[in-house]
Amino acid sequence: MAVAYRSTATVEGGTTCSKPSGAAAADVLVAAFEIFNGGGNAAAATITPPGGQGWTLVTNGRQNSLSIALAVYYKSGTGAETDYTFSVTGSDFTAIAISAYSGCDPTTPVAVGESNGNNSGGTAGTDASTPGYTVARDGGLGVWCIGTESVFGDKSPAGYTNRANFDTYSTGDIVQNAGTVPTTSVTIASSLWAVVLLELQPEGGGGGGAAAPTNTMLAFAHNF
Repeated sequence: MAVAYRSTATVEGGTTCSKPSGAAAADVLVAAFEIFNGGGNAAAATITPPGGQGWTLVTNGRQNSLSIALAVYYKSGTGAETDYTFSVTGSDFTAIAISAYSGCDPTTPVAVGESNGNNSGGTAGTDASTPGYTVARDGGLGVWCIGTESVFGDKSPAGYTNRANFDTYSTGDIVQNAGTVPTTSVTIASSLWAVVLLELQPEGGGGGGAAAPTNTMLAFAHNF
């Protein structure tokens, strides 16, 4: 079974985000939580996911030393809950995007978690990027999520289908087949950014002569 995008729920300026519309019991949820600290100490902020719901930290990402930080969590399966409340300290502003995906491995949905970021300011208009990776099976779905300091609307790389925009945040995806995927990047009019890259493992193993299932690659970035 191929991994497939279902929907995304978002919230700005709060710590409670709704369950994505149409999320099914067997879906995997991926939550990207971004922090802005105007005092320039975002790395000192703490994030605690909802207790008792099975959320697992993929990575804290590479926290920007100036004002932003990014953490990505996932959970396998959804229950009767209608929303998810995170706890955060040391933040002036927060934003959350939770996406639902079907067809993921229910035991080990996340195979890879990597991070990248601009920790020293940099130059406005430079590329925000994620490193290349290898897809082992056909029918992959690459998902790109990015937030910027002041760029509004769709900021997905070329070829991606935009799925959601809110304020300075957007997300998109693209189908990928087995092979090497090069560095993914987009030029933004901002000098600060942070990225987390993770791979969702598909359901099944493609053994016994069965068709190879899907790999999904996601990249989450947010910059304030």
